[in-house]
Amino acid sequence: MDITADAGLDRLVCNQNPQIQLNGSVQGVSTGIWKGGNGVFSPNDSALNAVYTPTFPEIISGNLTLTLLTTNNSTCPPDSDIVTFTFTGFIGIPETFSDSVSCFQGSDGGASVLVNSGFNSYSYLWDDPASSTDSLISN
Repeated sequence: MDITADAGLDRLVCNQNPQIQLNGSVQGVSTGIWKGGNGVFSPNDSALNAVYTPTFPEIISGNLTLTLLTTNNSTCPPDSDIVTFTFTGFIGIPETFSDSVSCFQGSDGGASVLVNSGFNSYSYLWDDPASSTDSLISN
């Protein structure tokens, strides 16, 4: 059997939630190690399905390339594969809804926002003294 490394597919990563779930696999051996980047691999760089937390300079550079290298190859040469992550801003599509107050200067109105695409999980910050982070706010 040939020794191969598969680092997974290149993909977009939201720069507001930049932790990257790695999806590596190896054949012909049972271990591999991730190389590259200046961030942190959790639990470690030998976990094929590690979570990688990039550094701020990696995020603002716009992309990151990691390499998966096979290990414990005996006398065979190792194999490697690269994966590239491109950091992007928010790509969701927000939709806002509001309920009118029942009378002038009343306090029974409401507003909500729905994000129907992009990357989970979402965080909301209303420009309001209450500074709610829920998707629905009422007054």
